[in-house]
Amino acid sequence: MASIVFKDFKDCINSCINLNANPNIYFDKVFGAYACMKAANIAVPPQLQVMITLAALPQKWEMLISIVTGNNTLKDLILSNVCTVVIMQFQADSICHGSKQHNANKISTVKCKCSDLNWCNQ
Repeated sequence: MASIVFKDFKDCINSCINLNANPNIYFDKVFGAYACMKAANIAVPPQLQVMITLAALPQKWEMLISIVTGNNTLKDLILSNVCTVVIMQFQADSICHGSKQHNANKISTVKCKCSDLNWCNQ
């Protein structure tokens, strides 16, 4: 039992939020781990849950730390608020980067031989 609780705790501490993956995957894992720990009578305080999650943010999203902590008092920090802010940021980034299409065309005077040509004598 203690090894399972430790594994859940270690998963929470070592997990990172990936910029390229939906953060719901991270939050499902973390909420599940905290629920298992609470069932084992080892409840992690909500403020510590928030701090662990904020530490898991990618460097590009570190501005969310001041948004979450600046708008709330210490007793009002809960993980679901962080979850909402992170998911909104992920969706905003997805929309912003999804609308850009990067098409590059190679400009060259050298022609490539696309297929074997059959030469016939006339």
